[in-house]
Amino acid sequence: MCPQCDKRCKVWQLSDTCLYAKVNLLFDNEGTVAFAMFMAVWATIFLEFWKRHRAYFVCQWKVFDWCEDEEELILEIVNNPNCNPKEYRHSYRRSTLVLILVTLMLLLIIGLTHALVVFRVIATVLLSEAKWEFLRDHANTAAVMMGAVLHYLTITIMTRVNRKVALKLCDIEKTRSLAATERSFTVKMFTFQFFTLFSSLIYVAFFLGRINGRPGSYVRIAGKWRLEECHPSGCLTDLFIQMAIIMVLKQTINNIFEFIVP
Repeated sequence: MCPQCDKRCKVWQLSDTCLYAKVNLLFDNEGTVAFAMFMAVWATIFLEFWKRHRAYFVCQWKVFDWCEDEEELILEIVNNPNCNPKEYRHSYRRSTLVLILVTLMLLLIIGLTHALVVFRVIATVLLSEAKWEFLRDHANTAAVMMGAVLHYLTITIMTRVNRKVALKLCDIEKTRSLAATERSFTVKMFTFQFFTLFSSLIYVAFFLGRINGRPGSYVRIAGKWRLEECHPSGCLTDLFIQMAIIMVLKQTINNIFEFIVP
């Protein structure tokens, strides 16, 4: 097979990937489809039973006409008899500003994903030119692991940044009530976290190894570094390594902080 880098990499035998292919088969087989179908059915049944459970208490407590906005206003009046309800006026200027800021935040998060890709490409090149033969032979896997650790650090930092940005955007938006503010914050936080957590994984799952060109016409960054390729046994191996490292680090460090920090 063709070398995986421009310098010092040698041709390799396809049989070298047999072990990884067997491990890959543990996660990518017919049983995965059955498991996905089971999870989809289970989630649907769970949701329907939850709706039924909620409807039971709604009927029992007779809160058919319960309104969050009215409840919030009533609580304010009860706690403060001098409360003067303010008239709400929707501002298209604030809504447009919030939309622009959300878009810029998403572009920033996607830009961090591109930075992770560039880091992995450069790391692969540098590791493939290392003097240690073992590291040179497994440069791609080592780069994936380093990228996963960096992705975890990015997730940890951006989670706090996303929360502060979402709260600030809610303050700018000036929603009608506290309940509306909570809903707006939830939507913004979920959107930011989705792109933060899954942008890199989506790249590995759907784009890695498919846009790097072909022998003799490789796609390069700045005309110098070749885009990284999937593991010889398939991109699922890279995806598994990255997800495993992120999950293990997240759970381990969170548990350590729970025991240490009061």
